[in-house]
This record gives sequence, C-alpha cells and structure tokens, in this order.
Amino acid sequence: MKEKGCSPDVVSFNTLIRGFFRERKFEDAIAMAYEMIELGCQLSSVTCEILVDGLCTEGKVAEACELLIGFPSKRVLPEEYDYFGLVEALCSLGNSHRALDVVTDL
Repeated sequence: MKEKGCSPDVVSFNTLIRGFFRERKFEDAIAMAYEMIELGCQLSSVTCEILVDGLCTEGKVAEACELLIGFPSKRVLPEEYDYFGLVEALCSLGNSHRALDVVTDL
C-alpha cells in the first residue's frame, strides 16, 4: 500500500488482521495489531473484537486475556463490550472465577 502512495488505516489493518486469523496465522495477526499501534493508527473497538474473537475461537483464551490486559500500556483502551467475547470464552471453559475478575476489573 505504501508503495502505491496509500496510507493504511484502521479498516485496512482490520481486514488484514481478520485475514490472518482466517488463515490461522495468529502470530501474524497479533504482530499486525502491534504494528498498527507503532504506526500511530488507533485500534478501534472492531479491531479489539476481531483480536479477541479470533484468539478465543481457537481456544487461545489466555492469549486474549494477556492482549487486552496489555493494551492500556500501549495507550489502547478497549471498550467494555470488547471484553464480552473473552468473558463468554472463559465461562465456556469453566473458568467463571477468571471471567468474574475480568468483569470486576472493568
């Protein structure tokens, strides 16, 4: 994109991140999110939802927790509803205590 004179925006990054998850390239999806932050492109609630859903769908709930918990240190503040997929995944794994911790930390 840069070679063609186009600057990537949140929509193009979200599309790439979603594509990486569809191809089961989880590390690439997460790396793309961090690259997005480094380039000064603010993650949207859609970006957070894509990341959490993509990780939780593949059973990578711990990684989704770490990602959301680490976002504030990157100056990214997920919305409350960005945590819903994570809470649902934790409950479905029988980890309701951790889900409750996530909810109370909001």
